[in-house]
Amino acid sequence: MIATSRWLSETFSDLRFDLHEVVAEDERVVVMATMTGTHTGTVQGIRPTGKPFQQRQFHLYRMHAGQIVEHVALRDDLGLLRQLGVLPA
Repeated sequence: MIATSRWLSETFSDLRFDLHEVVAEDERVVVMATMTGTHTGTVQGIRPTGKPFQQRQFHLYRMHAGQIVEHVALRDDLGLLRQLGVLPA
């Protein structure tokens, strides 16, 4: 998680996560969020575009003894690539 956070902040400036909903039950936590920022670093071979973006995300975490032991994410990567101008709208 720390490495991913570092990579995201190096790739996208003004990075922000707006949490819309967080639900926790037993050892599961579900988060619905929107990530926003500006594409200022290389990502998957895509050179910086300088374009702003917003990406809706859902995360499912499984916790054990206060630590994350599993993480599954669903993100709108296609929408992100379209906003960056890599793919046509």
